[in-house]
Amino acid sequence: TCIIFKNQKVYFKNKNAKTYFNHITSYQQLIEELQILEDTSDIYKEDQILRINIYRKNNYIYFLCSNITTKLFEFNRMQELLNAINCCICILYHNKVVLCNKYMQSFYNIYLGQVIKNINSLNLPNNVVINYYNDYTVLSIKIDVNQISPEINYAPFGVIIVNHRHEIQFMNVYITNMLGNLTNIYDIVHEAERDQFKELFKNTHIKFHKLLLNNNSPSYITIHKYNNSYIIYLLFDDYFKNIKLSFLHDQRIYTLGSIVSSISHDFNNMLTVVLGYVDFIISKNKFNPSDTIYLDLLAIKHTAGKAAALVKQILLIAKKDTSDSKIIDLNDMIFDFVNTFCKTFNDTFEVEVSAYHGDLYIKINAVSLEQILVNLLINSKDAMPKKGFIKISTNFIIIATTIIEHDIVIQPNSYAVIEFTDNGAGIPESSLNNIFKPFFTTKTNGTGFGLSTVYNIIKENKGFIKVNSQVGIGTTFKIYLPYIKNVNLPNLSINSHNNNFLYDLSALSILLVEDDNMILEFTASALKNKGCEVITASSGAAVLQMSIPKIDLLICDIMMPGDKHGMDIYLILKKHIPKLVVIFLSGYSLEQLSEKNIDIKLGSDVYYLAKPFAFNDLFKIIQSIMI
Repeated sequence: TCIIFKNQKVYFKNKNAKTYFNHITSYQQLIEELQILEDTSDIYKEDQILRINIYRKNNYIYFLCSNITTKLFEFNRMQELLNAINCCICILYHNKVVLCNKYMQSFYNIYLGQVIKNINSLNLPNNVVINYYNDYTVLSIKIDVNQISPEINYAPFGVIIVNHRHEIQFMNVYITNMLGNLTNIYDIVHEAERDQFKELFKNTHIKFHKLLLNNNSPSYITIHKYNNSYIIYLLFDDYFKNIKLSFLHDQRIYTLGSIVSSISHDFNNMLTVVLGYVDFIISKNKFNPSDTIYLDLLAIKHTAGKAAALVKQILLIAKKDTSDSKIIDLNDMIFDFVNTFCKTFNDTFEVEVSAYHGDLYIKINAVSLEQILVNLLINSKDAMPKKGFIKISTNFIIIATTIIEHDIVIQPNSYAVIEFTDNGAGIPESSLNNIFKPFFTTKTNGTGFGLSTVYNIIKENKGFIKVNSQVGIGTTFKIYLPYIKNVNLPNLSINSHNNNFLYDLSALSILLVEDDNMILEFTASALKNKGCEVITASSGAAVLQMSIPKIDLLICDIMMPGDKHGMDIYLILKKHIPKLVVIFLSGYSLEQLSEKNIDIKLGSDVYYLAKPFAFNDLFKIIQSIMI
């Protein structure tokens, strides 16, 4: 579907657009009707998933829309199915890999998106079968139905494998519980539809054909011919409803993230002003630590810090894409998690935290660690119908030799350990070997993805997880993540109460560029009180109108009014002052800035300080980089 707008009004519609969007007359009407938030997005409308792409050139806007509902369901289900079978499979389209299961990736280093011009260059074994279907090439190692991975047994849809004589070789638990153990594939459908079902097998591939099963349940049947066998999977209405609900949930979370992201910059600017004036008042007065006013000021500062942390947590939850792994303090992360998330369930359980006495640094994506902790928290909450108890502790351990436990290979290393214990219902011993497998769940309404997600995140970060559980007593998860040694990170906590400004910053010449007048004024005043010579500007245009100043340091907001943002200003000044050092300030995180196509590459002369910040944070950075 294509619509072209000129000056916001409809200029052209193709045939599909006239069919589905004939009533649309303006770009604004289209945006409001579809509730489009971004130029590239997937939206849910009338049981359909639509992929939207919007392009702009001069006064023209190009709106492109395609229906990906079937493609998305089919791709996801095929990928799950291929991963669940212990054989190597990949599908190429015009020499490009479009589907590839985990075994092909692991054994032969073939990955999605890879271009393979010469199959012989892959050094594949002799038992690899190569089939060609029009523009598609299928590489596979002969299937062995006796080696089907157990994950497929817990899939929320039916999977059946039959041989060339149409005899059933395998039925997963879902379809077995529904139809019973059968040997003839034609017995799965209602008697009135068996002739139609037999006709389907004459085709190579059948996708989402609706038939009535022998228990009168309607099902969407997909058949794939594989060598001399057939792989059949059956989807039901409740499965599609769950996908739609999950998609709607993701859309709501995405919308929440977009709203919070849009206001976080201004909100963090406001908090910077609050923290700045609190520090300013404290620095100007010699308060006694027991003074009521001093304690009130510290309470304001602490509350502002909690508000900033809350915005950050919402952004972390709502993000779809995660940023690169970073070194973080595990203890700080645990305390922030407990303060932010666990208080939501105060009436459900009590939480105790026991932290390792020393520094405990790990390298992981903060969003991923949040996901681990949230999944474990929800599992514990669901296991405790009455008010219960959760203990979260951290520790440090050194493993000197390789240890093999079941299918886990534990490499020698230093590890940071998270121990997550509850006094819930516990997990039956018969289920312990399956709890990390996709689709497996012991809950009535569980999805089976929580602990499998936890397992995969830990594995990706070169860690491992252990579980110990007793029915009626509770469950303990132990997570081991590689410990990072000799970390020297600056303390930039906004909750620091050390307000004695002991840093000598005199004789420094600083250009301060900030579009928020309140932040500009109190920051300039604070720097001048430290003896700095401060030149101020409220925009990039104002800086460019100056004669190039002789400065030692540039402190600059990144998002500025006009066509020049902070990075532009720095690069212009850098040409005239090669040794110029900059501290960028922003109410946006580095990840949010990257999404806005502003990439800040930190280094020996480029630093970043997130708003809100306290005076001490700024002074410490200035002193550390100007020494």
